[in-house]
Amino acid sequence: MEGNECDKKEWRDFKAMRGAAWRIGASILTVTTWLSIGILWLFFKADDYSFWENLGLLIMSVLVLAATNFAIWVGFGMRYVPSRMRGRSAARTTAKAVAAIAWVSVLAYYLYTYAGSFTIYQNLAIFLLMIASGGGVSAVLNIGAKDPVEA
Repeated sequence: MEGNECDKKEWRDFKAMRGAAWRIGASILTVTTWLSIGILWLFFKADDYSFWENLGLLIMSVLVLAATNFAIWVGFGMRYVPSRMRGRSAARTTAKAVAAIAWVSVLAYYLYTYAGSFTIYQNLAIFLLMIASGGGVSAVLNIGAKDPVEA
């Protein structure tokens, strides 16, 4: 095949993935909006807050950006999930996602409200405790898990 024919085939394959075009545009728009708001925040408002508060707000804004893009793409991705990966595996994956979102939300809340009262070492210790607790939750959710390929 000539290069031009290959390009046409790739374009037909891409067009066959219904809904990808608007999702790509929406993802670009959300990232551009997030960056624009972030730059405006740094220029006009960041000095009004402490380092820890700004870090907490940054983490929460990334979480909102990720959740928005997740909502945009989840319907598209679910079309390509093999049937053997649905059911209990999907429930476990959902539980892990909810636990991760809760963990990041608690971290951002802590940074925004309480971290300024502690030293860098105390904040590091609290962060390490949070990582250990997150690992424990993840381990509990993995108990009895089987690889979907083997199941």
